[in-house]
Amino acid sequence: FNLNPHSYNFPSIDFENINWAIDGGACEGFFSIFAQNANINKIIAIEPISELKDSLVETFNNFYPDREFKVILGALGEKEEKLNISFSANNIAESKFTDNTNNTREVDVYTLDKIFNMEDIKDGSGIIKMDIEGAEMDALKGAVNVMKKYKPILLVAVYHSYMNAIECRDIIKQANPEYKIEFRGIHSYYKNEP
Repeated sequence: FNLNPHSYNFPSIDFENINWAIDGGACEGFFSIFAQNANINKIIAIEPISELKDSLVETFNNFYPDREFKVILGALGEKEEKLNISFSANNIAESKFTDNTNNTREVDVYTLDKIFNMEDIKDGSGIIKMDIEGAEMDALKGAVNVMKKYKPILLVAVYHSYMNAIECRDIIKQANPEYKIEFRGIHSYYKNEP
């Protein structure tokens, strides 16, 4: 945890009373393992790269067989559709949506509203983490009903572009003005932007 620039463990979050977690852009499972170690019993990971999905399933089956863990092969977005995702063998964690068809894969895109229905989540005592390479705004737009009805805790990466934090805040507040927004963690991970 000390070497990872992402931060999920805030003093204001009461992990003892969280029943479920959604890990959007699960990648190697850093947040899913964090959620497991926080004794969250139901963890749903969404990951668009099949090689990472298979690794996540094997990790949790081998080390955490007593927890409810599910990996959905797909991505999060504003609407249900199929999109191309680019990926690099050098850094698979930087995969993102693209209009280009070279070195891409087609992936299913789900809204968080749809995930809630699919997984029969009926309470707001949960947490949603999203680090999806700049697609966070679209994913939040696909979670309006979830934010209105359940108001789960949201941990959203906003460092992919300078204005992401403001855009995410505005989408969240429009969906549910009761949210308290805090900006923290890293900014412009690779470079400083004006």
